[in-house]
Amino acid sequence: MGNSERIVEHMEKHNIDIDELIELFSTPWIPAEHKRYLKSHHWRLKKVEYFESRPRACYVCGVTEKIHLHHRTYANIWNEDLDDLITLCNVHHSELHSLQNRFNLMVEDATDVYLACAGKVGFGELKKNRALAKVAKEYLKRPNDDD
Repeated sequence: MGNSERIVEHMEKHNIDIDELIELFSTPWIPAEHKRYLKSHHWRLKKVEYFESRPRACYVCGVTEKIHLHHRTYANIWNEDLDDLITLCNVHHSELHSLQNRFNLMVEDATDVYLACAGKVGFGELKKNRALAKVAKEYLKRPNDDD
């Protein structure tokens, strides 16, 4: 048995989700404290609490597979309110953080811009912030991957 097979066997034995593991170690935009938090017992309990009262579906597209719980802000890590969190599928979660990295945004701003561009929230708040409105306009000009 090679190393790859041993790693997969270990992950299956300990119920480690490969998508969460890849996301955790491959995304430089997550502050170190956030990475540590995502491994904690407190975070596991917070996810259970969240999904006891809210649907396990992507807020953008409604997909129910490969769901991530996204922090709208990192300001309340270890003490976040359920409203600080939103469910996104792995595709939309990745797109949101790509937007964040591309325009060097705080996670709060990236979330607002992404959800506005996805048609899930109004552009009203973005219009109050010209810089974010400009980011949204530029982001909406991006080529469609389906073309």
